[in-house]
This record gives sequence, structure tokens and C-alpha cells, in this order.
Amino acid sequence: MINSLLANVVATHSLSAKYFQVLVKATGYPLENEALLLNDFWFLIMTRNVHNYRLDILGGATSFRLRHTWYKRYMPVGMVRRRFCNNWLNCAGDGRRGNYRGFLPADDEEYDYTRFCLRCRLNSEVRWLIEVFGIDHHWW
Repeated sequence: MINSLLANVVATHSLSAKYFQVLVKATGYPLENEALLLNDFWFLIMTRNVHNYRLDILGGATSFRLRHTWYKRYMPVGMVRRRFCNNWLNCAGDGRRGNYRGFLPADDEEYDYTRFCLRCRLNSEVRWLIEVFGIDHHWW
């Protein structure tokens, strides 16, 4: 259901919806086309506006705000645990300056856009999605 809703909104050229769609596809099973997913994610990252996309998903410009829940749900059907980069020792990381390795992504100004691992950046954005929607993430 969420995929069809997002497809309709993405058709209106909403980059926030495209960002949400990329994150949903990144957790979807089976992964349809990893190269296309990474290409879409690269485009969104290079807009340097991802923080605003996150705010839009949370209802930043409206009276509605997504609330964190005090409990954790199990991973919904159709979503899977997936890591896009397993080369932690030899890659550039997600690009956060100062080698910050916290769980949640930072503001766009805190990233280096010349040297980073796109797969690590996708990992951190997916972790954000899972945390915000209160999904059990003990495996991260």
C-alpha cells in the first residue's frame, strides 16, 4: 500500500517522497534493482537537502508530527534487515566530518561530499527510518 501511495506522490516530483520511497525500497524484499536504488539515492544525496526530506517525512511543515513510540514493533512483513556496506575497515564511511559514528544521520552541512561511501550513507539513512518508525532494531 505504501509503495503505491509513494509512487503517486513521486509522480508529482516530490523529492521528499522519492527519498522515502528509496528508504522503503532499501528495506524491501526482494531488493528489486540495487544499482537503480543507489543511483536514485546518489541523486538525492547530491541535492544536499536530505535533512529537509527527513523533516517532511516527520511532518515538519504541518501541525502533524510523527511521534516516537515507547515500544518497538517487530519488522513489518515485506521489510528485511539489510546492510549495504560491510567493508567498515576499508571504506570512507558515511561522510560525516570528524569520523562521527553515531546511529542517526546528521544535517547536510556536516557531511563531506567529496569522500564518502554511498552504501554507508544509505545504511545510516535506513537506520534513521527504522528508529523513527519504532521498529525493533537490536540487530543494528
